[in-house]
Amino acid sequence: MPNEEMAQFLGVFLDEATEQLELLEKDILALETGASPDLLQEIFRAAHTLKGSSRAMGYTSMGELTHAMEDVFDKLRKDEIGVSTAIIDALFDSLDLLKRLLEEISATGNSTIDTSVQTENLRALLNGVAQSETHDAIQADTGRGVFQHAPLSETARVALQEAVNSGLQVRRLTVRIADDCVMKSVRALMVLQSLETVGSILATTPEEEAIENEEFAESFGLVLATDQPPELLRKTVLSTAEIVDVIISDPEAFPEPTAVAVPQSSATDAPAEPVTIAQTEPSPSQTNRENPPASADSPAPSRNGTPQAQTIRVDVLRLDKLLNLVGELVIDQTRIGQVSNQLIHKYAGDELLENLVEAASHFARITGEMQEEIMKARMLPIDNVFNRFPRMIRDIAQKMGKEIEFVVSGRETELDRSVIEVIGDPLIHLLRNSVDHGIEMPEERVKKGKERKGTVWLRARHEENHIVIEVEDDGNGIDPEKLKASAVNKGIITAETAARMSDKEAVNLIFASGFSTAKTVSDISGRGVGMDIVKSNLTRFGAIIDVETKVGQGSKFTIKLPLTLAIIRGLLVRLASGVYVTPLASVQETMKIDRDQIHTINQREMILHRGMGLPLLRLQKLFYADVINDPLETGETETDPESLYVVVVGVAERRVGLIVDSLLGEQEIVIKSLGKFIGDIRGISGATILGDGHIALILDINGLLTIALEEKAKAYVS
Repeated sequence: MPNEEMAQFLGVFLDEATEQLELLEKDILALETGASPDLLQEIFRAAHTLKGSSRAMGYTSMGELTHAMEDVFDKLRKDEIGVSTAIIDALFDSLDLLKRLLEEISATGNSTIDTSVQTENLRALLNGVAQSETHDAIQADTGRGVFQHAPLSETARVALQEAVNSGLQVRRLTVRIADDCVMKSVRALMVLQSLETVGSILATTPEEEAIENEEFAESFGLVLATDQPPELLRKTVLSTAEIVDVIISDPEAFPEPTAVAVPQSSATDAPAEPVTIAQTEPSPSQTNRENPPASADSPAPSRNGTPQAQTIRVDVLRLDKLLNLVGELVIDQTRIGQVSNQLIHKYAGDELLENLVEAASHFARITGEMQEEIMKARMLPIDNVFNRFPRMIRDIAQKMGKEIEFVVSGRETELDRSVIEVIGDPLIHLLRNSVDHGIEMPEERVKKGKERKGTVWLRARHEENHIVIEVEDDGNGIDPEKLKASAVNKGIITAETAARMSDKEAVNLIFASGFSTAKTVSDISGRGVGMDIVKSNLTRFGAIIDVETKVGQGSKFTIKLPLTLAIIRGLLVRLASGVYVTPLASVQETMKIDRDQIHTINQREMILHRGMGLPLLRLQKLFYADVINDPLETGETETDPESLYVVVVGVAERRVGLIVDSLLGEQEIVIKSLGKFIGDIRGISGATILGDGHIALILDINGLLTIALEEKAKAYVS
């Protein structure tokens, strides 16, 4: 458990430790395919940072394990040992243990898991050599004795001259940190941040980046322009824990101000010494996480003058609340727009009304911009999800004895965090199935004339207002005839239905409840979580999943996701006395048909549409059957008894025509849950509040398609 002083940093530690573990996992995977000096340096630095932060927080066991990993990386980068499967496996085992430790710390604040066995395993990989302390020894011995400031660069001298001309005192400070401090960089940055409240830091020795990376001994130096006395400066520095001393040089130690000249640009200028010029604003690493930047449009300069983007960590609950508030504004904006239109028709030409309409228009524009900015703030790269899969694919392939190349593209594609949270599990199952059922064993692939190594692709891309994710493999593919036979044997469909099915329809049987063609149940897939669960989890938040396959060549699953689960565009339709919303993403087209165009085939209403049969679904019969015996026969709710409005909706290749009373137009809607008291309603996915304050139910297109295709609908519908 961290001490009282460090406990306040627990949240920051957990966030940064998670980032370092993700980086380590990515880099260790890359290390297995080929080591480079840059990669080894990055991976060593990540382990070193994690070691220092965990020790500083008091989590000794975590620090010891990361220290052992650091020693392995150190020997790898020095070419003292080579990359092997045993080393990679041991590093991954250590990484898994670190993740467990972090989960325990996150849940309880304590670290009780024993890491000694894994630590010794890593040390054994170093050919029995005792754990190296070389790195720490070098850092402990470097720079002992009198601290030497690096010479000021010409640019630093210009900044010094400007400070003196403005009446400030310029002083050199040498700060010494305690010998046993385990996170010197943090203490050094805390000192720099505290000094920025009493002056302006012009330069540091070593450079700020080196200080952040802890590439210095017990002492570091800085040049400060200030109007405060040395006593206050000393008190400010020593207020930081584990700072044991500070030496402040007399102003007389600097050259006379008149001796400092402004440098002229010249191609023969000597390169500047390694001292970084500081600005008064703190760098992002020192910025208080509670305080946002003064201007989001103007990135703060770093101490070397290079613009740096400023970021802060924000609790996701705050973003959720902001989105809810913006949703309420969207509802109010719609209502104000409707009231304005009504007033225009009633009081045309009134000057006050014109002012009201102008204000309403401005309110609508600002609301739209707020909505757009909040949505952008909630967007995350899908790389946050994709990062977990390369390790999973590697482990499954090794366990099954398969050779697999995993190709990922579109990592930078962004989507709402609410979608990010729900897409991970379905993708895990699809990828597991590709490795388990799709890719063949190497020997079998060779017999088929394929490469020994199979390939699994994971792609993401933007497509209009959606995100498209594809999971593809070059394996066995799916045999529709086997699917039909299995479905008949399990009683999912009848033999007659199977005989009428096309190959495409047969392939979609894999999404039927309780369907599986696996001969054996493995711990990789087939553990009671079938493709029907994958589909239901996806369709629950408006996603669409489709599959394409060729026997012997492979399969491709395509998922089409909404950018957000909170606000969508919908087509408003009227049924009887109610208004319903059809998600615009599922609407193919709208049309008005005559009654004589409707044909009844096997007691199922259909029309001929674009040369193909389109099944019809009367929503009034579905939603109002208990209230109205047959509203379409009585004509009580139809505006035109001789013609009908049809909304053609579809998912993948499935289409159905929804018969409605009238079309009310498009509108941006805020999705509201029906709540646990109402529960799931067949054909309804949620609700929204309209501009007039009334409630409109949102149609579940996938559910309606399922209803239209059920056998109890009296006919088989393609």
